[in-house]
Amino acid sequence: ALDKSQLGDVIRQKEQKLDCP
Repeated sequence: ALDKSQLGDVIRQKEQKLDCP
């Protein structure tokens, strides 16, 4: 199970990847 903090980091990483072309 992922912690809320870990989930937040993963989401941020995904958003950054989406933002980057």
